[in-house]
Amino acid sequence: MARFTIEIPDDLHKEFRIRVIEVYGTEKGAITKAIVEAIRFWLKQKEPPPRKNDHKPPRPISNGYGRPLTVAFPYVVRMG
Repeated sequence: MARFTIEIPDDLHKEFRIRVIEVYGTEKGAITKAIVEAIRFWLKQKEPPPRKNDHKPPRPISNGYGRPLTVAFPYVVRMG
């Protein structure tokens, strides 16, 4: 597990501690739990949008002569 030290404004610290107590109570690890939740929420919000053309279209099936294979289905098969 990682550990790091941060500095935040006093008013934010006070408000955060009060809210943590309201939500999680005074149990051991409550602040850690709230900070982990906040970091995960922030990461989710800042996730980059998915790329539109990230994948290549499928290659057509070749007939062996360099041309795409075209398949015609003259009959419709009904199941059931």
